[in-house]
Amino acid sequence: MFIAASALTAILLNEQDARELLARAENYDTLITSPLAVWETVLAVARDLRRDVKASEETVEAFLALARIIVTPIPSEAGSLAIEAFAYACAKLAGVPPSLQR
Repeated sequence: MFIAASALTAILLNEQDARELLARAENYDTLITSPLAVWETVLAVARDLRRDVKASEETVEAFLALARIIVTPIPSEAGSLAIEAFAYACAKLAGVPPSLQR
C-alpha cells in the first residue's frame, strides 16, 4: 500500500483519523511511500509543530523506520500514468466517456 503525505502527516500529528489510518495500514505486508511524500510530510510537521526542518526530518525518518515504510523512487513513467488516471477520474465524475487521445 502506498502511504501518501497526507496520511503520514495525519499520523505524526495525531489528527482525528490517525488511529484509523494506522489500523488500515496494518492490513498490508508492504508499505511504501515516495521521497516527495516524505518531503511534504517533513515540511508539514515542521510547520504545524513549529519545529525546525532537521528535527522534523528526524521524526519522520524514525517513524518510517518504526512502521517499516519503504521509501521508493518514483519512476518517470508514473507521470504519464498519473495524467491518464486524472483524466479518467474527471471523465467518470462528469459522466462522460474517457478522454480522446492520440
